[in-house]
Amino acid sequence: MTENEVLSSLAYRKVNYGINKDVIHNFFEHRQYCKTLVVAQGKPVVQGRDAKVELHFNANLRAKPTLKEDGSVDYFHLNLINNVEAGQLLATLHPEKPGEPGINVHGENIKPHAVKSAFIKYGKNTVPFRR
Repeated sequence: MTENEVLSSLAYRKVNYGINKDVIHNFFEHRQYCKTLVVAQGKPVVQGRDAKVELHFNANLRAKPTLKEDGSVDYFHLNLINNVEAGQLLATLHPEKPGEPGINVHGENIKPHAVKSAFIKYGKNTVPFRR
């Protein structure tokens, strides 16, 4: 085969994106056999990142009775409430990052996965903090 025949064969197979003509030309200049050559390569998809809420307090409280000094157990105080100070940061919202589409060797777009958004619902006696 010649260099033009390889390019014609790629065009016949509808490969029209990312053709590396330098690799094809170098092969016909130096003729190295039994070697894998990448003659066409698409643009890879860059996946996005979902939004995430980062909590700055322990949200996994379990009912655990308090152990007294004398060895007895206090079932009235189960440590189910998080006490916070005024002005303390409770949560941080990390926004979603959309992905970038890719392109295959046939010139078709490849869509990234959809990303999920999140939000923080403010409760009583809380205020949003903006940087």
